[in-house]
Amino acid sequence: MTLELPTGEVLKLDQELPGRHPGVLKTVDHPQLSAFLTQIMAGAGQGARVADWGNLAERMRFIAGLFRTYHVAPALFDPPFDAGQVAVIRSGGRPEGRL
Repeated sequence: MTLELPTGEVLKLDQELPGRHPGVLKTVDHPQLSAFLTQIMAGAGQGARVADWGNLAERMRFIAGLFRTYHVAPALFDPPFDAGQVAVIRSGGRPEGRL
């Protein structure tokens, strides 16, 4: 499985996430969040790859890693559809172009 980001970058879920956590998220000071991340990352080393998407621990590890790694990526804050695509979706259709 893959996940395509708005930047055009394609993440392969069975491979390690590229990149690193931004400086603001290298350490986590909130005790409960830190404990949760420690729990889901147990035995994973630095990786967040998903060998089995049906495995909840692997899925959560990937999602947490994805959110931390791409937290400050400007393109992820853009709307997913332009105004024309939104109009087509609201009318019950499937818009043309990149989805």
